[in-house]
Amino acid sequence: MKIQIRFLLVAAAVALGAGGLSVAVLITATAITTAQANAQWGDQLHELRLLENYVDFNYGGDYPVQTLDAEAAVLGGISKETVALAAEMVAYQNGFISHAFHDGKASAPDYPKPMPSDYEKLDAFFQKATKNAKVRNGVLENPVSRFQFGPFNFGPFNRVALAVRPRNNPNHPCGDWGNPLPHYSPVRLTINDPRRGSDYFIAEGFHLTASYATDDDGRDYTYDRSYIGHDGARCASPLFRDHGLVASGNAYSYAVQAGEPNPETLRLSILAILPYWYWPTYVRWWHINDHTFPDPPTQPY
Repeated sequence: MKIQIRFLLVAAAVALGAGGLSVAVLITATAITTAQANAQWGDQLHELRLLENYVDFNYGGDYPVQTLDAEAAVLGGISKETVALAAEMVAYQNGFISHAFHDGKASAPDYPKPMPSDYEKLDAFFQKATKNAKVRNGVLENPVSRFQFGPFNFGPFNRVALAVRPRNNPNHPCGDWGNPLPHYSPVRLTINDPRRGSDYFIAEGFHLTASYATDDDGRDYTYDRSYIGHDGARCASPLFRDHGLVASGNAYSYAVQAGEPNPETLRLSILAILPYWYWPTYVRWWHINDHTFPDPPTQPY
């Protein structure tokens, strides 16, 4: 069992003897076990979910602004630590909203794309989430034991409900930090086609990804899709996507990454159906880390 030791007290008893000087050191320590650390992590994720009742959108201005009633949340029993983290998440998401609204306008330089490192608590949370995801994916469970895997699941999703979770499954069907979906880095398929990448993707129903949602502006394409697990869990379109990307410097070299959270989280059609209030922040974390996840399975699920 891995433990972290915090030394609380070191007491030295010094005794003079005939043979010289002898020193006895007494150490009192407390240990935080891995199980306790995981429990603390789980408690914080649970509190973030409970904040759903204290976070809302204000649509009175030029663009929606997310709000957090921090005082009410603390009075409602949410820890001050989690509320402070949530306040940074809300500020981060509002920074993305304002950046997207001003993108392409003269005011754009005043509204740069926010970075997790701009927020101390959020940055630390991202690092902890990444560490926990790596441990879980690499050691504690089969990362694709439950979820359907298949390239090119094109076509509209006949939505019965936004998100359906089967009985006895405590995880959110759209994924979150406690259960990232997919658990693996989605398969990348090279496309063999004589057309330019831009022509191919538009003909196949993709659209150019909004600039705020990509670091490859002008080469990044999105095809809206759902995410459906073989146990019946499903997350509605357009919360997921197939990702088309044209190679830099070669318009005829391109590939598709099939099945990942849709980074265009600020589209009104997505804001209207957010699975939970911190979905944009979670999706951003997923895309920062997807290359660190395990490779996709060799057999479809």
